[in-house]
Parts: sequence; structure tokens; C-alpha cells
Amino acid sequence: MSIDTLENIVKKSFNYADKMCTFAFQGGEPTIAGIDYFKKLIEFVKLYNVKNVAVNFSLQTNGILINVEWAEFLAKNNFLVGISLDGPKDIHNAHRIDAKNDGTFNKVMKAIELFNKFKVE
Repeated sequence: MSIDTLENIVKKSFNYADKMCTFAFQGGEPTIAGIDYFKKLIEFVKLYNVKNVAVNFSLQTNGILINVEWAEFLAKNNFLVGISLDGPKDIHNAHRIDAKNDGTFNKVMKAIELFNKFKVE
């Protein structure tokens, strides 16, 4: 989704929202859009939320791209985050591999550690 489309969605959402507005990202891997994309989301929310409605953010991720910057950002902006983990290492790695055909279990566990460290819900 382009930045222009993101802005239009945020703007229109606040035209209709009275008490609460939720922005949820899932499907594919939302973090591929990059952290700057999500920073623009926050800018647009601050710009267009003139009625001061409650805002919720949620993100479903495989955790592969999560680093300190992402964890800090998600915590600071109160994102509710779901992380895809398919069980113990052997089961997870049998189904979730990266571009190099390597299992991703250790990367997911690192993301979970960062979420715990920064208190990401």
C-alpha cells in the first residue's frame, strides 16, 4: 500500500470514527513495509485524529525483521503484537524457513526476547 493510500485510509477512518479506531496489520509480513512506513502511520494518526478518539494498533508478524528499533517503536506506540511461532524448534523450522532455506526459530525467539525487554504487549 502506498503512503498516499495509507494517508487516505487514516484520514477517512477518522472521518467515521466516533469513539475508537483500530489499525490492524496482518497477512504476508507487514514489517516488510519498513519502519518508516509505520512512522508515517503514526504521523497521519496524530494529524487526522482531531476528535481525539481512542486509537488501537495491532500487528501480526513472523518476527524475522524485528530489531531494537522495531521493538522500541512498537512499545512506544502501544502496538498489540502477535508473533507467529509454530511450536518447538523442530516443528517450527520444518514449516517456517527463510530465503536461504534455514529455519527461523532462533530469529523468532530473538524477537520475543526484544518484545519482552521493551514490554511490547
